[in-house]
Amino acid sequence: MIRSYQLGKFLKFNLAGQTALRVDGAWASQTQIIQGFCKFAPPHMIVRADSLEEDLKLLTQQVGLSWQNPPPASRPQSPALSEIYDTELEALAREAYAADYSNFGFKPLEF
Repeated sequence: MIRSYQLGKFLKFNLAGQTALRVDGAWASQTQIIQGFCKFAPPHMIVRADSLEEDLKLLTQQVGLSWQNPPPASRPQSPALSEIYDTELEALAREAYAADYSNFGFKPLEF
């Protein structure tokens, strides 16, 4: 518990630019990544999880392709998220990635 809390606090401060370490791309927020893209060119479309299928259909039509249903998901090789995710981790993530939760409408996971 303490380790998760400490890592969560470090992540929150690091993402806010309040540590001496740079924000690593492995844990950068989606908001920060999109802001980085915008330095070169703004994204044409931001696809959200709750409208993923509709957005991908639209995107394929815009580039002249036909939509095909995606293949079934393969079984992950790592532990299932439900095995490591809990309300404490959700609270830490919500605190560290507050901008993403606000900008993209992230909600707690449901299993």
